[in-house]
Amino acid sequence: MPARVLIVDDDAAIRVALVAALDDGSMDVAQASSAEDAIRVLDERGAPDVVLTDLRMQGLDGLDLLRMVRERAPDSKVVMMTAYHDVGTAVTSMREGAADFLCKPFDLPTLREVLGRLLGRGDIGSSRDGGHASVGAGNDGRPTRWGEPVPHILADRYELEIEVGRGAMARVFRARDPRHDRHVAVKVLRPEVAVSIGTERFLREIQIAARLHHPHILTLIDSGEWNGSPYFVMPFVEGASLRRRLDEEGRLPIPRAAALLRDVAEALAAAHAVGIVHRDVKPENVLLSGRHAWVSDFGVARALWDAAGARDTTIGAAIGTPAYMAPEQGAGAGDVDHRADVYALGIVAYELLAGRPPFSGRSARAILTSHLVDEPPPLRERRPDIHPGLEKAVMGCLAKPPEKRWSDAASLAGRFGAFAVEAVP
Repeated sequence: MPARVLIVDDDAAIRVALVAALDDGSMDVAQASSAEDAIRVLDERGAPDVVLTDLRMQGLDGLDLLRMVRERAPDSKVVMMTAYHDVGTAVTSMREGAADFLCKPFDLPTLREVLGRLLGRGDIGSSRDGGHASVGAGNDGRPTRWGEPVPHILADRYELEIEVGRGAMARVFRARDPRHDRHVAVKVLRPEVAVSIGTERFLREIQIAARLHHPHILTLIDSGEWNGSPYFVMPFVEGASLRRRLDEEGRLPIPRAAALLRDVAEALAAAHAVGIVHRDVKPENVLLSGRHAWVSDFGVARALWDAAGARDTTIGAAIGTPAYMAPEQGAGAGDVDHRADVYALGIVAYELLAGRPPFSGRSARAILTSHLVDEPPPLRERRPDIHPGLEKAVMGCLAKPPEKRWSDAASLAGRFGAFAVEAVP
């Protein structure tokens, strides 16, 4: 049965080019000139397998369409098309549920690779000629090659073994470092992100993370550039992320949660002591192995902000994760301090103990607004067996004004530690 694809773009030339590239019999391709038109097509024809939509359109834009598709056809996968200067908004769309994004101009093999991966097929558009033509040319002429294979040997040193993760910003590989006979984690930033922030400046800024040495911090081992994209190397932890543990188990037993929160607070305290703010504390950046937790990606969010903030406010605004952003960070303040990390840790603690974060919404904007104006529900309403002292520790992180939160992560580690026992995975 042909895969069903809906192309949405207010540029007729791009729609025609995409239809010509994909309509080879292996796909049932429909098109729409606006988000409103796309919803009409969806209602008439049913849910497509993939919606390929422009981000910037007259009237409702691609983000609006993404939200409507997720509501009406939750099994449909949405791929955003955008210009390089809109990469920050595209990253936001990934956090709201987009399956991937392509930066214009992109070449047709890249488009086919993305669609083939999403559809679980390898024959997308394979019978068409002119496979290296570009779609959406006219910005700087560079194609996006996110689907391009990473070499087996990176920087003549790291033997890449398997891709273990892929997100809005980067791909993550388990690799072997034969020089030291160990496994490491290698993160390669997406080319679109690299174009927006500038590789050299990112690599310069991320070096601050190499100053961190603590039992609960994954320190920076190495960094460099591959094919125009920066990469950085950290120790590889055999275990699951805190996000995976939450997804599998829901809320954690109180002593176990408190022990993990103590580890994270101690890691943050060590970083804050040398002036480093994480800026993106979340379960995905907490790795679990044995009885302890390690915090990863120190310096990454700061490097992204410093490298991109002055040049590209859209990507600067996207740095961080809405569900865990402090009010001042979500409002766009560039110079947040350690108290933003305290707030994010409070959100993580709340989720560990309640099974869900205090604020939710159907869009990043709705969640950020809740951080700014809504009071979090008392933790005891969602976890009646919580000790008042532990609830006070968590809720004290979540004050809207930074000056009313707990003043430092070190004292917070002590508060969590009072309720911890050594956790057994």
